[in-house]
Amino acid sequence: MMIVYENILNNTLYIADGTSYNGEFKDGLRHGKGEQRFVPSTHIDNNWDLVYRADKYVGDWQDNYMEGVGVLTMYFKDPKGKQQVTAVFSNSALVRVIDKSYSK
Repeated sequence: MMIVYENILNNTLYIADGTSYNGEFKDGLRHGKGEQRFVPSTHIDNNWDLVYRADKYVGDWQDNYMEGVGVLTMYFKDPKGKQQVTAVFSNSALVRVIDKSYSK
């Protein structure tokens, strides 16, 4: 991941692929509460066959990884549309789903 620009005053990080993060930092890493918006072509995990792309993640971060409880908004290939998943993450991997809902 190549960082293009980091704006410390506004706590905003822009990444070369178009991903952006707004939130807390510690020692130059995403850490604490924050929101990351992904570019349309981002895939979360090859094990998630139904995932088309992620839209955003809002929640806890630790040492640059999604860590703890957060809400991941995803778009699927199927007609159900957009899904919001509230889950527990560890090292940016989904560990346990707490709740999920769909919206068009």
